[in-house]
This record gives sequence, C-alpha cells and structure tokens, in this order.
Amino acid sequence: MKFLIKKPDILVNWLRDFLRMDQYLENIKDTDLLGQFKEEEIQITSTTEKLSIKKSNTSTELGSTRNEKTAKFIFNGSEYGTGRLVLAVMKKYIADNPSLDSKCLLEAFPKKIQGSCGVFDNEQKAGDKRHFNKPHELIILTDCAIAVSSQWGSGNINNFIEQAKKLGYQIDRRQ
Repeated sequence: MKFLIKKPDILVNWLRDFLRMDQYLENIKDTDLLGQFKEEEIQITSTTEKLSIKKSNTSTELGSTRNEKTAKFIFNGSEYGTGRLVLAVMKKYIADNPSLDSKCLLEAFPKKIQGSCGVFDNEQKAGDKRHFNKPHELIILTDCAIAVSSQWGSGNINNFIEQAKKLGYQIDRRQ
C-alpha cells in the first residue's frame, strides 16, 4: 500500500513514537494486545515526496527490524554493524575477484539492493557522508575507485545479506 503524503516527516515521527511503545509492550506477557501487535509489521520507506508503508504477517521480523541499526553480524570471524558489514563483504568479494570492473560489480550487487543511492558509487560521485569515503575505505577496481554506501538499516540490510549469500558468503546474526 503506498501513500502520497505532503509532510511524511510528521508520520515518520509519529511511527517512531508508536514503536517506542513496543519497548513497554515487551514487558507484558500473554496478552491479546501484544499478540496482535506482533502479528503485523509495518515497513516504512520514505523519500521527500512519498512514504511507502508495507504490512506483512511475520511476527519474528518486528523485533529485529526495530533494531537493525544496532544489529551485529559475524562475517569471516569478525563482528560488524550493518554498514561495516557491507563494506567488509564488498572488500572480500573484490579480493576474491581482483579483475572486476564497476560494471561487473554492479551486476553482482545491483543498485536496487540498497535503494536510492546504490550499494556503491564512483569515488568522485560519492563525496558525501553517505559513503565510506576515507582513503582506507575506498576500494580499487580495474576501472575506478569506489566508495561503499553507509546507508544500511532494516529496509535494506536483509536484501544485501541475501545477495551476499547467493554469492557464497556466510553471514550470521549475532544472538
């Protein structure tokens, strides 16, 4: 279900306040209210003009979705947050495939996985704070240097993990 809203920031703030109620509800056991609350997940995607809201009946995702920014993952024996996980996987993929150019890398990690800014961008185009663009974070390909997006959270990290697993990489969520 998609809505066109003139001031999505108001709805986003209201939903953040609503989700804070979940912390209170976690203390309540075996109530119908808690059961109903956990049966519906609301996923929000916001741009300046549109706010997209998806509902699904996956009760297990609500707890993890709320905390994706602070979630920890294990990859290659090290622990990472969401953004650093993506950077580590990308570096490993390129180390395993040293003859890659940006076109081939885009085929392996399409822009749609991340969303609006893509998984990575050319170093010159990625001069903002939305990318890992310090000299030691840049990745050198055969045709250019790239900066990996640092914009990862509940709406897109699972897309990246699925793609990484398709490419043969093992990523586990820390319990």
